[in-house]
Amino acid sequence: MNVSNKTEKRSFFKKQLANFLPQTRPVSLLINSLKMRLFFILFTFLCLSTGLSGQSEPDSYCGTPDEPNSWLDYYFAHKDQLQTENDQIVVGMRLSILGNDNGTGYFRPVSILDALCRLNQDFEEANIRFYLSEDFNYIPNTYWNTHEDFDAGADLIQSNPVWGAVNAFISTGAAGNCGYYWMNAVALAKSCTGPADHTFAHEMGHYFSLPHTFSGWEGIDYDPAVPTANFQNDVFRPIENVTDTDCNDKADRFCDTPPDYLSYRWTCDQDNNSTVEQTDLNGETFVSDGSLFMSYALDNCAGRFSPEQIDAMRANIMFDRPEIIVNAPVVPVDDSDMQLLYPAPDDLVPNNGLTLRWAAVPGATQYILEVTRYPFTGIKYFNQFVKDTFITINDLPAGKTLSYRIRPFNESWFCTQWSERTIFETFLVSGTSDTEIFDRFEVFPTMPVDGQPLTILLNSPFNFPQTSVTISTPSGYEVFRQKVFVTAGENQFQIAPGTLPSGLYLLNVSCEAGRLFRKIIVP
Repeated sequence: MNVSNKTEKRSFFKKQLANFLPQTRPVSLLINSLKMRLFFILFTFLCLSTGLSGQSEPDSYCGTPDEPNSWLDYYFAHKDQLQTENDQIVVGMRLSILGNDNGTGYFRPVSILDALCRLNQDFEEANIRFYLSEDFNYIPNTYWNTHEDFDAGADLIQSNPVWGAVNAFISTGAAGNCGYYWMNAVALAKSCTGPADHTFAHEMGHYFSLPHTFSGWEGIDYDPAVPTANFQNDVFRPIENVTDTDCNDKADRFCDTPPDYLSYRWTCDQDNNSTVEQTDLNGETFVSDGSLFMSYALDNCAGRFSPEQIDAMRANIMFDRPEIIVNAPVVPVDDSDMQLLYPAPDDLVPNNGLTLRWAAVPGATQYILEVTRYPFTGIKYFNQFVKDTFITINDLPAGKTLSYRIRPFNESWFCTQWSERTIFETFLVSGTSDTEIFDRFEVFPTMPVDGQPLTILLNSPFNFPQTSVTISTPSGYEVFRQKVFVTAGENQFQIAPGTLPSGLYLLNVSCEAGRLFRKIIVP
């Protein structure tokens, strides 16, 4: 069959798809039984489409096919029986992060949290909250990450199925789109999933059964100079008018979302309305409402789902997708008082085997730990998720000023702040382990003059009879050594290294459990 234009393509797609989809859909599992047939039809449609190749900037905002929505048919036919209470619905999600074969190119940890934070904020009015059912799923696969077309998307989704949770993917490309919902999964392009973007909410709206507000106009460029009646043969849903008694049968079928004929990305005015005036079939003029997530208004315009859209989404979850509901409490994270324990400010620590520690944050189950140059130059030596309150890092640069900070979160609480940075310095050391052996470790004065003795205070949990105290230059040249017996409990020692030349020195306390360092400066 030769399909030569948009109208013929859509007509071909609609006729073929209608052969396989029933007019009503009592349960979502009906779609699974038609999975392979639907895939063939959708693949045929997509092959006929143009402009789907992956680009650094997506060619299209949303790649979700506008197909017959049998769930909405069922919902509007049984709306009175499908009402839900306004209790919070917690939805499970498995979020996969795509990277390249060599393990590079992943979405940054902070960007992942920001995207999930924005998603929960966008669904707050609907009283729907997303919950990570499992750890972030990192997938090193360049083909899936570049995601240049829907063939790659189908391969990705079918190769990584999940049951009982939303299946979401973040990759560099999304078949030339900012995102799409297809094959019971959501795909998002990194460039459209920032903290101010609403692509995630838009695609999750599709996941929960919502069409575009301009449903039927997909791929059709509205022209105010052309009478709207001239578009009727191209628009594949009944065109909605400003005044319609049968609004549940037209466009997106929701009566509290006004008419919208704009299927391209558009800017809004100060009231979040389109600057393009449209005229309906009755000759009545109107502007599109850009505040709705399911429109194509730019992200700075959008900020809500309509009440009827919210009712439909909640019903879709409760009655069509109950398997994704999670019976788990939503625990807040208290990030008001975060304490970084080690290194302490201005500590001089080894560049190898450095164990960073921080106090547990109430409600947190994971953290982003970030170690960078200070002042920050864009270089990050560590930038990963950590499940504990400590981690040992190797191969930091020696002789540099660095800083570290944390950002706590848990499975459903992502909108958190960073801690303050703690600044420290590193020195070159090989094969050592720097841990907080003692409950207390103080050295004073740290700037001795005229051969002044040094006092060391230790609070040890154990006896360490073979403890060495050494003083050395940063290059490793030892200028003083003394053996001490450390007992369990409080210890106080005084050492007299004599008069040392002016400069920086490292005082090292070494025992069976490890080594600790403090910086000494002789004026």
